[in-house]
Amino acid sequence: MVTKAQAVMAGEGNRECNHPADDVGGQRSPAQQVNNRDDDAPMDSRSTATDDQKPADSTALLTDRRTAVEFGERQSAAHLDAQHNEDRVICICLDDFGLSAGINQAALQLAGQGRLQAVSCMVGAPFFKAGVAQLRQLGPIHIDIGLHLDLTEAPLLAASRRSLRGLVIDSLLGRVDRQALREEIRMQLDTFEQTLGRPPDHVDGHQHVHQLPGVRDELLDELSLRSATVRPWLRSTRSAAQGGSWRARFKPLVIEQLGDAALRAAAAKRGFRQNNHLLGVYDFQGGARAYVSQLERWLQVASPGDLLMCHAGLGEAADDPIATARRAEFDVLSGRHFADLMAVRQIKLQPMSDILGERGDSK
Repeated sequence: MVTKAQAVMAGEGNRECNHPADDVGGQRSPAQQVNNRDDDAPMDSRSTATDDQKPADSTALLTDRRTAVEFGERQSAAHLDAQHNEDRVICICLDDFGLSAGINQAALQLAGQGRLQAVSCMVGAPFFKAGVAQLRQLGPIHIDIGLHLDLTEAPLLAASRRSLRGLVIDSLLGRVDRQALREEIRMQLDTFEQTLGRPPDHVDGHQHVHQLPGVRDELLDELSLRSATVRPWLRSTRSAAQGGSWRARFKPLVIEQLGDAALRAAAAKRGFRQNNHLLGVYDFQGGARAYVSQLERWLQVASPGDLLMCHAGLGEAADDPIATARRAEFDVLSGRHFADLMAVRQIKLQPMSDILGERGDSK
């Protein structure tokens, strides 16, 4: 059992989507073959990446007052100093494990570097079973491994697959087939438990479907039957107050409004705990430089118990609409710039189960 916050090691370490908006509604499974190109190597001091691809200069990132102005934050310098007087403990979770070999590989490398404390698995995805042995290798690292409930990409029952737009509309109008939905939820939980040999540490939803009306009710009912004592934590999509353009604020608020308040109330009533805020929502545009800017903003407003989701991945797949963004996220999270950001913000990383005090001694 981890009793202290896991500090991020400075240095470069090893080398080598949550998305109700329509820009991710068409996300599909990557091709079976993953192409790791030589010119895609993570960026470090030896990188040959162009200036447009490189993360922002670390000197600028280490200057709180300067970055506050650059990124349009309204916080005063005094408030920033007050934030840094006390360590904040958050959790970083990689979504979509099992969707491609490159995503699986990214999860293992980031976890090995101490940059990842949770992994969410899509049990119906093409590379999930192949990645289970790798997940078991992470046991000594004490990261949370959970179910990424999937109703839009690769559910286990063919009849369960829906477009995100159609699922959202039917859920809001109360037109979902609750019996069929419950069967899919049950099968995904069964598959997770049978494959990994234990219940999930947490449950969330691919494209945040777990919080939708109808879905959240069936999910909570099923989890309540299975988890009489130690219950998995559930992802909250409550957004954190942050500056930036209205475009940057719009998507997190839309996701939150699709069901977070209702899920919070129902989860609290049944004894399920949740993260504080959800960080990591953006439009997947702009490459590594834009992701550094986003990361700086998220870490600046992070509070204890927040969850930062990521979609890091290696390789490229023609039918993965966010493949480029996945690689950019991996480059940033695995590089020295990330350690610099964590140090200047005095943020530590820890599994959410430990933050919430829910990890049992038997795990």
